[in-house]
Amino acid sequence: MLLLLRLLPVLRISARKSECLKNEEGTHNTSGDASTTLSYTQRNLSQRLSRAIIKCNDQVPHVYLTSTFMKVTNITVSPDSKFARIWWKPEGQKGISKAAIEQQLRINLTQYRTMLQHSMRVRKPPKILFCREDLQLGDINKILDRIESETKIDMDSSTNFANAC
Repeated sequence: MLLLLRLLPVLRISARKSECLKNEEGTHNTSGDASTTLSYTQRNLSQRLSRAIIKCNDQVPHVYLTSTFMKVTNITVSPDSKFARIWWKPEGQKGISKAAIEQQLRINLTQYRTMLQHSMRVRKPPKILFCREDLQLGDINKILDRIESETKIDMDSSTNFANAC
């Protein structure tokens, strides 16, 4: 197990410790923005979920779920701890369908939730959503291109309006 942890790429878990400082009124001020500060439950869920993924991928007899074919890049847990998003990206192996990896992740979804439930002793583990990082980045790039074209059109129309006056 320890050898597998060394072979896997470093998991960047979004549930890192948040640094909170108390102000004069006794309330907590967060040192970062609100999206990076997480509660103890969120951090614990995220860390346990990353361990469950590693453990389950060891137990599942499927070749597509090894670290050579996929890499977990981020795990985020919603503030109400009802949803967990696992951001993953396929590695550069040729001949392996990204859809096949995604299908295997969906097939083993109940195993991930069961392992999380047993390790944390919670009644209802969060619903797990697998998000492929390259698809999400493609959507973001499309949105950014659309915003850029709209601002360019707005700037052109404003310069035409300024020239007309």
